[in-house]
Amino acid sequence: MIFHVCKADGVSIGQFEEADFREKISRGELQPGHYYWCEGMPDWKPISEYKPPGKVTTILGSIPTRETRRAALSKARISPLNRLKKFFGADRKT
Repeated sequence: MIFHVCKADGVSIGQFEEADFREKISRGELQPGHYYWCEGMPDWKPISEYKPPGKVTTILGSIPTRETRRAALSKARISPLNRLKKFFGADRKT
């Protein structure tokens, strides 16, 4: 996507790919009072209103079932009796 950028007085600053556009904003090369426009936008907006799209995360694999989650949790838990044995050192040899 190409971003067109201009100063408040309408003087063109340039056209940038989205990654370059974001980088120039983060480096302070493009000021909040400058304006931007890209295809699909009804009008120019100040750069101060630019919000980069959120990250999309792809989850691979299947969603765990209730039984799978329950089994994983039970493996991770220590029973109260075993917790006491561990606390008092019942596992130690005397």
